[in-house]
Amino acid sequence: MFSDEEAFNVFQILSLDVSKRPREVSLSAKGIKIYMKDSNLISYEFQKSFKNPTQSSIILSEEGLKLFKEKYKWSYPIRSLGIRAINLIDARIPAQIDIFSDYKKIIKKERIDKAIYDIRKKYDRNIVTFASLKDYKKFPKNKTEIVTLPNSKMI
Repeated sequence: MFSDEEAFNVFQILSLDVSKRPREVSLSAKGIKIYMKDSNLISYEFQKSFKNPTQSSIILSEEGLKLFKEKYKWSYPIRSLGIRAINLIDARIPAQIDIFSDYKKIIKKERIDKAIYDIRKKYDRNIVTFASLKDYKKFPKNKTEIVTLPNSKMI
């Protein structure tokens, strides 16, 4: 059965690409939308706004998992998952940071993600990734922002 850990792995992989596109055109996301389809082919979409705009795949994947855990009730096994950055704004215009959030952690995640992006851009997209994804073999080589999972068991 598909677990929360596997959902997080899928969100991490997808978020690397989803965050790359806005970063290349100087945009930041003020929210995310997650998509899922269960084994009965019923689709669900949920979205969430952020207090602080972000380009970080780390933040997108973490928030995607939180939203997934909060909203999906595991009636049936998951067949596919997707994530999108929404409510895009110009990243060149300084944004007001919410002083009640842990802005030091947000800035740290943004810097880590920028370093990963720069390394992948300079060398190869597969040169660096998250340690949790090192041995994750279930993900297809040709990916989009929505992924059909290969080992989803039907009920």
